[in-house]
Amino acid sequence: LTIIGKKTINVQNFLKHSNYLSPLDLKAGALILIGVAVGILVGVIVGVLKGGALGFGAASLALCCCFPACSALTAELAGYRAMLAGFKGAYDLNLANVVAVKTCDLFPKDSVKLYDMKTLSENEIGHSLLDAAAVAVAAKSPMAPILQDIIGQLPEKDLPKVGNVQYEDKMGVSGWIGERTILIGNRNLMQGHNITVPPITVDQKILRAGYFPVYVACDGVPCLLFIVKYETDPTITAELQSMCNTGITVVVDPNDPNATDMMLCDYFGLPSDAIKVMNHNARVTYEKESRFEENISASASFKDNICGFFAAVTASINLPHTLSVMTALFIIAAVVGLAMLIWAFVSGKAMIVTSLTFALYQLLFVGISFLLSKVKK
Repeated sequence: LTIIGKKTINVQNFLKHSNYLSPLDLKAGALILIGVAVGILVGVIVGVLKGGALGFGAASLALCCCFPACSALTAELAGYRAMLAGFKGAYDLNLANVVAVKTCDLFPKDSVKLYDMKTLSENEIGHSLLDAAAVAVAAKSPMAPILQDIIGQLPEKDLPKVGNVQYEDKMGVSGWIGERTILIGNRNLMQGHNITVPPITVDQKILRAGYFPVYVACDGVPCLLFIVKYETDPTITAELQSMCNTGITVVVDPNDPNATDMMLCDYFGLPSDAIKVMNHNARVTYEKESRFEENISASASFKDNICGFFAAVTASINLPHTLSVMTALFIIAAVVGLAMLIWAFVSGKAMIVTSLTFALYQLLFVGISFLLSKVKK
């Protein structure tokens, strides 16, 4: 199952998804009956041995012990503006084995830095930059912020109209502005369109220095050579690594000549099979499925950046492990609390069972559950 994010304005059916019962919810009725039965049993035992008043107090405390406060804690998404609509959202994402994103999600604005720019022809550079910016924006290329900064952050509506934008596998993007073809990509893209570029030794020198060459050609004429460097965001890297550690494979709609499987895995510190760049057919499907919808029914959502998406998927996949740990902690807390309670009343040390000691007992297991919730599988 592949999980794809799409833009929307209204996320619908939040309450419907939130009311989806988790396994613990389905067992809640039985747990209540067991807790009441245990409370009554403890009350009867203490009442017979120590008197009715103590028996009633013991029964009340035993019922509280059967439902320790740690059972009320819920998972968080690391402070991101992301949401799982109860167990339904977690269950849906738990089915995923592939997550699809764009290169611009992994390299948001300011992740790609311009080191240098060289002119390759006598063409008027202003028009070339404007055309390249229009194509980069239309293609959602990580190069778009660089070009927009150079031309002065013109609104998209003021850029030239671009048609037939497409990504050419492992080479770059192309688009039409009027009757002119605009190309933004690597040496192979230029040579594939019979455009002459500097000797390959130029590319080799740039790559050895840790940068990447990106060529721009307008209507068959080489115009510009950008020398750029990619920088990964530490938060995106951490969340991406956490998600991939669950076994998820990330497929990427590249729109960038330098975004290869090897480059992405290397930059984000992932195994060589963790990220795959989409082929043409996959990109067509992804583009269709990720189109904007004004209203959509969803059991999970995220805002601002891709980190919330990754964190939600990771939390959902780790859910069975988390539920197992929390269930074990719930049982341990209840058994320990009941054992200590019975011992205190039967041994004549009921005076130690005060509001403070009971609160400390609850806080102890709340603290343990909090620490365990932070441990990644």
